[in-house]
Amino acid sequence: MSRIKLLYFFWFCGVVALVMVSRGNGTDVATFFGIAETREIVVNAEKAVEVREINVVPGQLIRAGELLVALDRPELTHRINEISNQIDKLKAQQLVKAADVQARINELEAQQKATVADLQYKIAQLKNKEKINKGLTANLRSIQQDKDAKTKEGIRSPLQVQAEGLRKELELGTHLTQLKINTLRENLDSSQAAGSIQLKGLEEELDLLHAEKNGLLKHSPITGVIGSVNFKQGEKVSPFVPILTVHSRCPAYVEGYIHENVYSRISVKDKVRVVSMANNSAATIGEVVGVGARIVEYPLRLRKRPDIQMWGREVQILIPPENRFLLGEKLIITPVKSRDHRTGFGILNAFSKNREPSRIATNNGKVP
Repeated sequence: MSRIKLLYFFWFCGVVALVMVSRGNGTDVATFFGIAETREIVVNAEKAVEVREINVVPGQLIRAGELLVALDRPELTHRINEISNQIDKLKAQQLVKAADVQARINELEAQQKATVADLQYKIAQLKNKEKINKGLTANLRSIQQDKDAKTKEGIRSPLQVQAEGLRKELELGTHLTQLKINTLRENLDSSQAAGSIQLKGLEEELDLLHAEKNGLLKHSPITGVIGSVNFKQGEKVSPFVPILTVHSRCPAYVEGYIHENVYSRISVKDKVRVVSMANNSAATIGEVVGVGARIVEYPLRLRKRPDIQMWGREVQILIPPENRFLLGEKLIITPVKSRDHRTGFGILNAFSKNREPSRIATNNGKVP
């Protein structure tokens, strides 16, 4: 009888242990698969171009800033030369016009100086004659009395009238010449202002063309590896057709798929443990940065049985840039639960040893 009781006791302990193990390995951890992906950059052109030079080959390591490919657009070069010629021609026209106007101004100033000198000489002669006449008539009393009378009446001598006329002629001539000079300078300024506006527009267009031409020299934006080179030197390329691709040396993120029955157990900002199926020592902690808004079909590679369709939700996981994964490698992803992460890691290690998860948590506990 005591043996039967002892047997029941051990049986009860076994049931309790099984229940505890079941709780520890319950459905709190939703393990799923993913593929290691990388950041890939496609090099192309917005317009039709010709490949002038290719400096890389597939699989080549490249540093940020290194020249990948040199492209060419003959019509762009033709337009640059055309605009440059227009700018040079416009500048030459402005210089010639400025020189012509300045020559005309110099001619008017020279004529004005000659006219002024001639009139001033004539005025000086009249003044000298008047002075001589005053000296000759200074001692004649009758003439002196007659002169004083005329002066009182406001009558001027003929020489004074001639001198006054010459002064007015000098003033008027100087004023007219200065008006002509000012008109020439204003016309030159307005012409140069209009030319400057046109010149500025051409120079801005030339700068844009040069920037567009510099854009035909494609440099690597990242340090990585050349993925594919799709064209050879001398070939024509249509707009937006990939010329070559560059990707980072290590995977940058993981594209995972969680089964539709447990998709609610993962959300953005969750921490997950990512382990290589081929090498369980290659592991890292990632962060969920995106969760799909719809249920999609599993990729063929991530199905346990390729002939059976599976459906789930896409999950994007960001991983550290320094990792030991290979591009396109199949990975096991397990959420890291803060309350009991040890259990999750233990299950994950068991999965890694068998190369396939022993069980994907679902509502009914079965693998689809």
